[in-house]
Amino acid sequence: MFNFGKQRKLDEEKKKQEDLIAAQLKALELDHELEYEKMTQKGLVKQQEQRIQKEKEEIEERQRQEKKKKRELAKKSSAVSSPSGDAENGIAIVDHDGDSDSSVDENAQPNQNQDKNYLEMARMGYQQLINAIIRPPRANYEMRQLGPSKFNFAGKAFEREDWTLMTERGYNLKVSQWSLVGGGIRPILIYLHGNASARLEVIPQLTSLLAMGMTVVSLDFVGSGKSDGEFVSLGYYEREDLATVVAHLRRLHHQQQKDTGDEVAEFKIALWGRSMGASTAIMYGARPDARVNCMICDSAFSSLQNLAEELVETARKQGVVVPNVVVSAAIQMIQWTVQKDADFNIRDLTPVKYAEDCDVPALFVHGEHDDFIKPHHSEDICEKYKGSKNLLMVEGDHNDPRPHSCIVACESFLQRRLEMKEEWKLLDVASLKHPMYPPWVQDSTMGKYKTTAASNGFDDKTMGMTTKRQQEIQSSINTMLGSGAAPSTPDAHAEQSSVEVEF
Repeated sequence: MFNFGKQRKLDEEKKKQEDLIAAQLKALELDHELEYEKMTQKGLVKQQEQRIQKEKEEIEERQRQEKKKKRELAKKSSAVSSPSGDAENGIAIVDHDGDSDSSVDENAQPNQNQDKNYLEMARMGYQQLINAIIRPPRANYEMRQLGPSKFNFAGKAFEREDWTLMTERGYNLKVSQWSLVGGGIRPILIYLHGNASARLEVIPQLTSLLAMGMTVVSLDFVGSGKSDGEFVSLGYYEREDLATVVAHLRRLHHQQQKDTGDEVAEFKIALWGRSMGASTAIMYGARPDARVNCMICDSAFSSLQNLAEELVETARKQGVVVPNVVVSAAIQMIQWTVQKDADFNIRDLTPVKYAEDCDVPALFVHGEHDDFIKPHHSEDICEKYKGSKNLLMVEGDHNDPRPHSCIVACESFLQRRLEMKEEWKLLDVASLKHPMYPPWVQDSTMGKYKTTAASNGFDDKTMGMTTKRQQEIQSSINTMLGSGAAPSTPDAHAEQSSVEVEF
């Protein structure tokens, strides 16, 4: 006989469980809404502070220029009344703002002029090195290079959405997402570009990732591409940019859950970082609130100081003679300048230390012939890494395109860690004939493109940490240290040691 009382109790228990789940989801949704909302509010406050500071600096600069003009007029008046004044004797008149009316003493000793040349070259190399760290060349591109807003791939309709997000530091962050139209809730891969690059860097990997059935997101870090900001920080603040994107995606996920009624679909995120982006992923992954499922780290540096010391050692091999005390003084000065201009300490750029607290499953990738960030950097990080990890050495240099075998290995890693459903897969990545061509040309139109760069707009020879860019950085180190260390007399060396802390 059917027990109606027992069935009623079961129904009531089921209803309680459903109400509890709904309440938890609502609380979670509110939490993610507030998380991104708090970031935005902090960013707006910071933006207002920056505007006020900029206006103040502009006023001070105008006042300084007015004072300078008055002094110049006074000098001209003095020169007219006293034609045989100081300037005729080769004396430089220096004002309080550091501006000088410098005339060269024809009787100056050759060694003095030589020392001045060394100093000027060292200063030039120093500034170039500072720019390499916090103000590299900004990658310029046109939005059309990101592909059409709507396109077909593997018989399916896809779309690209572009967002502008506000970071806690008050900068506008430019972000793009490529997704299957009507694809529902799927794992998301966030691509993190390298130094002197932009979100366009994801394009050579886009076909493979979409073929797996993923949604792909790529951003321009602050100070890069089309995002706001003057400086980059090699991962220090970029992890905050990443946190902004993750918070926004979580908010969208919960909204999508409400719209589709799919309240049990798990939100999964993977990271794929290259060079600066790889170091950013490690530093972000060590945060207790990171909430990412896995990450691929290609060509990460273990420590910026270690990298700098290796570049100095390369300079020595190229014939630059420089005492260790000068190197230490130069690094201290770089630390001070970066702290003053970009507000972070270069000694905090040590992904190898963050690796000890990072338990996100990771696949480390490194080029065997990388002479800029040598392979041992990934080996050192991998050795200290807390979470599950694998290391894949591949053919190529720092900025070279990765071989197809590497992409297939990355696909296998993502499939396993994100538990990708078989029905999501559109194409077998291993069978793709031209995986680095973008998805919108994977058809009969592909034949008109002679190179991948022509098809997708991303050229590893001109964007990112190119071979030319690596040589420029090495040259700036040689110029700074080599020029400063060149004088051979004891007095000259002693004078140069003091010069190193006067830049």
